[in-house]
Amino acid sequence: MVEHIHPRFRLANQLHKAARTGDVERVRALLASGVPVDAENAVGLPPIWSAVLAWSEGHSDNDGTVRVLAEAGAALDVESSLGSDNVCYGDLLALALYEAGPHALAIHRTLLDVGFPVDRRNHVNETPLDRVLLRHQAFVDTADVTRGVTRLLLDRGAGANQDQQQWASQLAWAVWSEDLEVVRWLLDAGADPRHPDEDGRRVVDHDRLWGPRYVPVLDLVWERLHALDARDRAMLRAVADAEQAGREVPTFRRRRL
Repeated sequence: MVEHIHPRFRLANQLHKAARTGDVERVRALLASGVPVDAENAVGLPPIWSAVLAWSEGHSDNDGTVRVLAEAGAALDVESSLGSDNVCYGDLLALALYEAGPHALAIHRTLLDVGFPVDRRNHVNETPLDRVLLRHQAFVDTADVTRGVTRLLLDRGAGANQDQQQWASQLAWAVWSEDLEVVRWLLDAGADPRHPDEDGRRVVDHDRLWGPRYVPVLDLVWERLHALDARDRAMLRAVADAEQAGREVPTFRRRRL
């Protein structure tokens, strides 16, 4: 069978194998020989997908091959189906999180290092931070992994340009996870509990009917809510006092609490 495979496809297969197995020198040699960095395999996927897939499954540490492929210009916006049902589509970071194993954090760090956009939205408008928070509240057994990925994404600036509706949804997912640390991270990053999500509901609305088990995380949210309200009242008083006294009206920079 091998003799009947066109040489171009044999070389592509070799590049995919080297990418999967972490053979950095072989990857470099094949790229130098002219094999396209995005040479597709039998199912139409590039070598960087093969490298991330094998890494996420724990078969090999592919930090080096991912970096070499990215430096050579590998496309980072590839998306494909995940799982045997072929109905769940995702990108490279979703692939890294699909198994949510011990390698997920390292894969996220490497992909962000080589230029994967930290707030890239997929075909259903989800960001990597959306996906990891949804996973964090749904799967207790991988909480350590998803907590680490959440911290990494926030440290790399995830959510810096998103609106408060998005923050509101993410804050609700964090409350569902009952994880005080993650809730605090989101509040510190800019989530404002006074704002509603796209359905018009705030985390602190009574119609959410949060159960008793959520009291610790909701106490933290209420504490931040009161602090924000107190700050706003102080700002309004300062402006009113300045206007009444004929002084220059002070300006305030938005400060995270």
